[in-house]
Amino acid sequence: MEMTDFMEISTGDLRMEYENGFLRYLQLGADEVLRKVYFAVRDANWGTVPLQIRNEKLKIDNSGFEVSYEAFSQHEIIDFQWQCKIIGKDNTVRFDILGRSYSSFLANRIGFCVLHPRECAGLPVTIGHTDGTLSMNAFPEMISPHQPFKAIKTMAWELASARIFLDFNGAVFETEDQRNWLDASYKTYCTPLELPFPVQIEPGHEVRQSIVLRVDAKTGFEQAVHPRKHRFSVLEDTYPLPCLGLESNAVTLNDWSMNKLRSLDLAHLRVTVNYLEEFGQAAFEQAVAQATAIGVPISLVLVTGADSDALQKQFSVVDWKGIEVKEVTVIDGRHKTTGTAFLNTVLPIVRSVFNDITIGGGTDYYFTEINREPPHMDLLDFCSFSANPQVHAFDDRSISETAATFYDMLQSGKVLSREKPVHISPITLRPRANPDATETLSPEEQLESRVDARQQAPLCAYWTLASIKQLVRGGVASATFFQTIGREGLLSQQGRRAFPVFKIFEFLGKHKGGRMLDAVSSSPLEFDGLVLEKKGKRYAALFNLTDKMIDVHFMGQLTTLDPGEIKFWG
Repeated sequence: MEMTDFMEISTGDLRMEYENGFLRYLQLGADEVLRKVYFAVRDANWGTVPLQIRNEKLKIDNSGFEVSYEAFSQHEIIDFQWQCKIIGKDNTVRFDILGRSYSSFLANRIGFCVLHPRECAGLPVTIGHTDGTLSMNAFPEMISPHQPFKAIKTMAWELASARIFLDFNGAVFETEDQRNWLDASYKTYCTPLELPFPVQIEPGHEVRQSIVLRVDAKTGFEQAVHPRKHRFSVLEDTYPLPCLGLESNAVTLNDWSMNKLRSLDLAHLRVTVNYLEEFGQAAFEQAVAQATAIGVPISLVLVTGADSDALQKQFSVVDWKGIEVKEVTVIDGRHKTTGTAFLNTVLPIVRSVFNDITIGGGTDYYFTEINREPPHMDLLDFCSFSANPQVHAFDDRSISETAATFYDMLQSGKVLSREKPVHISPITLRPRANPDATETLSPEEQLESRVDARQQAPLCAYWTLASIKQLVRGGVASATFFQTIGREGLLSQQGRRAFPVFKIFEFLGKHKGGRMLDAVSSSPLEFDGLVLEKKGKRYAALFNLTDKMIDVHFMGQLTTLDPGEIKFWG
C-alpha cells in the first residue's frame, strides 16, 4: 500500500503512530506506554545524521502489522545504511535493525533509542541487568543529573492499564534523564557514556540490534471507543507573571521597530559582554542603545575568567554609571559553570561596581550543567541557565512536547538554587552553541546554526506561549527569550513585519501586572492556551497545533479553532 509520513497503526489494544520509519506515542487507552522508538547515527559533535527511507512496505491484518524498509544515514563523509523491520502482533512489537558502514568516520553513538514520557516520573521500574541481576528502581521525579539506570537488558513497569516489558539485544543500554536538556522524556539508549567516544567507524562495520515491547493489559481493561472532546478547563490556582525580557543585538532600531518593542512593556533586555573575546565597543553601545530606545534597563551578562587583575582593567573600559543595569549574571567563559573559586575571585570586583543590584551565576549552557555542578548559592542572589527545545529532536511535534518540561526543570532548579530566584536566559528556538562539541565551527557556520526558519512561523508562537505557561506554573522569576529583531527575533525591521511570536509578547505586555490562572488542555499536543486575570477581568489566548479544525469547550462555550490558529479573548 502507498505510505504517508504519518499514520495510525495498532496491534491488539496497543495503538501508535508510524512516522518516517519510527514509532511514537505508543498508547494503551489513556496511558502512554512509550513516547518514541527510533534509531540514529550521532556524529562526533552529537549531531544526528539525516535519515532517508526507501523501499518502504507495510502490511496490516486483524492481529497487527509488519513494516520493512531500507534507511540511509548519509551526510558529508558519513555513509551508514540500514535494513529495518517492525512487527506488531497481539500487544507485542518487535524492532530489528541491521546497519552497515560504507565509509570511515567518527561517531559518538549508533543504534536504538527508546523514549519514555515524562509522565513516568516516580513509577517503580525493575531493571534486568546484563550480568543477570535484577534491581528495583523508579523513574526519577527530580531531574537526575546522571544516568539512573545502567547495564540494561530488560525493563518492566506497571501502568494503570497494563504491565509493560522491554527486552534489549545487540548492545549495552542505559537510561538518561533527557529533561536536563528540556526534552519531555527519559531516554534508554545504547553505548554507555562511560565508554570512550567518539569511536572510529570503518567500512564494513555492522550494527545488529533488536528491541521487544510486550504489553499485558490488566483484567477489565477496555479500550476507549468514544470520541474525545477537546476541553480547556480553567482552575482555581493563580500565579504572578515573571519578569519577561528579550536579548538585544547590535542593530540600530528604526522608529517602527522601536514603537513595536515599546508596546511590549518588557522588563529588560539582555546584553552580553564577553571579556574573553576582543571587546566590541560599537556593538556593545548599540546593544545598550536598543534598551534605551525602548525604555527598559539591561540584564547584563559578564563572560570572563578568574583573573582579578584582567577583570579590573576590563571593567574600566566602560562608564557603567551612565547605563541602567537591572541585574548582573556572571559567567565563567572557560568552564561550563561558575565554580566557587571563580565566584570568589570575580564577585568582589563586580560588587564594587554594582553594589546595589542583584548578581547571579550558573551557566550560559543547559540546565544539566548546574544539575551536575550546582553553583555556590550562598555567594549569589539568583541562579541562571539557558534553554532551547532542539538539543536532541528537531521536528515540530517534538519541539511542542518540550514546553511542559520547563515545569520539571524549575522544580529541580529551585532545589539547586536553595529556593533563591531562578532565571532562564536566554531561551532560544535553536542551540546557540554546543558545549560538548569535539569540532569547532567557523563564526559563519555558528551563526547559521542558530537560525531556524520557524522563528517566523506559528510554531514559534505556539511553543513560546505554552512555555511561558509552564514557566509561570513552575515559579520562574525571570525569563529572557529571543532577540529583539532579525532572524532570531520578533520582528523583521526591513520588511516591517511582526512574526507570529510577537503577538504572544504583545498579549502578555498588554496585561502586565495580572495573574495567570491555571488551565488544563485535554490534549496539550493538539491545542493549549493561557488565561490571565487582571482587575477582575479575564483574558485568554488559545492555539491549535494541528492542521485540522477543532472545537474546544472553553469557559462555558464551544469555540472553533482553525488549523494553526491563535485566538485571543478580552
